[in-house]
Amino acid sequence: MGSSGINIADYNHNVNVASLASLSHPINGIMTNTTQNAAARVPYLGFQANGLQENAFDAVDLYNSLQVTVRKQLSRGLSFQTAYTWSKNLTNVGFDASNINRSTDLWAQYGQAPFSRPHRFVAAYQYNLPFKASGALGKAIGEDCEVC
Repeated sequence: MGSSGINIADYNHNVNVASLASLSHPINGIMTNTTQNAAARVPYLGFQANGLQENAFDAVDLYNSLQVTVRKQLSRGLSFQTAYTWSKNLTNVGFDASNINRSTDLWAQYGQAPFSRPHRFVAAYQYNLPFKASGALGKAIGEDCEVC
């Protein structure tokens, strides 16, 4: 089983992140990185380093899974069912923390989704009562017979 999605909403995408400056890579003449000069190292001068955000439709996701179900009907009204799912969910935006690593490069944070559950096991059973109920019990459990 699998699915993929493109053009997924990416809310509050920070587009004005301060870049890292160095002696070999000065930004606007700045060669050191401090919190005081962060506003001068942003792509859009005049806005704070976290003050320019956008909503975009540029995220992707990919889901693949292996699903197995086993059913067994036993005698005397007893049956079992088990199901197991092994899955992987990859995305470049998590819905609990949008673009927390490097918001200007979504592909740098492509990986397993924070809400992914790779293993899921479910077991269920059913037992049919070996008698017919009458009166109030029969009405409660949905028996249709008039004389049981």
